[in-house]
Amino acid sequence: MEHLHQSLTSHVPDPVIPLGANERLATRLYRMTVEIRDAQWALRTWMNPAVATVAGRECDVAGITGDDRAAVIEAAQLKSALEAKSQDSLPPACTDNPRAADPGDYPAELAFQPSLNLR
Repeated sequence: MEHLHQSLTSHVPDPVIPLGANERLATRLYRMTVEIRDAQWALRTWMNPAVATVAGRECDVAGITGDDRAAVIEAAQLKSALEAKSQDSLPPACTDNPRAADPGDYPAELAFQPSLNLR
C-alpha cells in the first residue's frame, strides 16, 4: 500500500496531510488510505473511460471477477491517468467515477487497496 500511496501522491500531493512523528500507526494507516482515494478522485480528469472498458474486456477473457476485476480496472485507470497527467494530455472524455469497487467499510478498503498494483 505504501508503494501505491507514493506513486499517487508524488503526482497529486494536495491530499497529503503531514503527521507528527509521534502519530499512532492506526492514524497513519487511515490517512494513507484516505489520501490514496483522494488522489484517485483528483486524477479522474485524466482517466479515459475507454481504458476501463478495455481492462474490463481483458478481465472477461482472463476470467477475472469480483474485487480482483475491480482492482485490475482501477489500476489500469490510475496508471493511464498518471501517464496522461505527466504528459499533460487530457482524454476526449473523462471518467465520472474513478472507482470500480466500493468496499463497504474500512477493513474491506484496507484489503482492497493493496491489490491496486500500478507496476
